[in-house]
Amino acid sequence: MLANLTGELEVSPAGKPFLRDGFLLPGDPARGTLEIRDQTPKPLLVSLRAAAETPDLVRLLQVEIRAGERLVYRGTLAGLRRPVRDEQRLEVGAARRLSFRAWLPEGSGERSGNRAAETTLELLSAPVGGRS
Repeated sequence: MLANLTGELEVSPAGKPFLRDGFLLPGDPARGTLEIRDQTPKPLLVSLRAAAETPDLVRLLQVEIRAGERLVYRGTLAGLRRPVRDEQRLEVGAARRLSFRAWLPEGSGERSGNRAAETTLELLSAPVGGRS
């Protein structure tokens, strides 16, 4: 999974996968972290959305996103195709670490065909009081 770059948010790591680059097998979750920082003069609300091209895999792949101990999203990758807003505002200059876990359910090996799904995580932001 790669994260896109925006003018409003600094993203680290930039331009390289922050989750496993390659195959994901049932029972072997991928874990990774992504740090975002507000580069604007205003606080932001951040939304996450996944762009994936493998329809059958996005319905199988499970994803959990946390900001610290707070759960931001848990569900299928397909559900993450609609923007999911992290309801806590990101203050000017502040950073937030997002933790990701992705896994295929046990017994889904045949259905997944042991294929990799390249996914881009889109980071959308809006000034507090604005619209994304």
